[in-house]
Amino acid sequence: MYVPKNRLSYHLECEGVVIASLEHPRTQLMDLDVAYVLPLGGPEAGGRLGASLQLPTGRREDFSGSGGTDGLLGGAAWKRWGPWRLHGQAEWVLIGLPRHSPYGLVLASRHFTRAWVGAGWRGDGQGLLGGLGLDITFAYSQNPYRTGIARIDGPALQQHWTFTHRALPRWRFGFSEEAGSYVVPDITGFAAYQF
Repeated sequence: MYVPKNRLSYHLECEGVVIASLEHPRTQLMDLDVAYVLPLGGPEAGGRLGASLQLPTGRREDFSGSGGTDGLLGGAAWKRWGPWRLHGQAEWVLIGLPRHSPYGLVLASRHFTRAWVGAGWRGDGQGLLGGLGLDITFAYSQNPYRTGIARIDGPALQQHWTFTHRALPRWRFGFSEEAGSYVVPDITGFAAYQF
């Protein structure tokens, strides 16, 4: 399908059935996450175990939801050595589609796994460079899709570069780069403030 440059067009169709389509930017309510997290340890060394449900408040037709109740089980761990911090996380995701959902036409599996591993460093000195911190995280996600298009059916790879500074303890800045296949390669910048 031909799409003019700089035009938004996400269209998923299989065997003549339109599964979802989004061709214009919009603000919409996506599926709602409800989670429980059990913290373990503390800031120097620890982890967490968690579970969540994703309630079907979004719509399958515009990619804002799966149309069913999804689930997730996961765990994370971290360890700090002076200015260095190592961390990892693994998750198992269940896609809870309704019985006759058209997403079933393009899914090889209704569950998949994903994992993150990363390392960070934060300076404790003075000045611009002395208080700078950097965390680099790599992520891998299995792909539940089987569309017959090699570019879409492969796993997804991501890298996240997050910058912090001692003088701005509530702020994080950075960018994410997504590669692999079932996501279009792109770079996203972000700024986050923790209340």
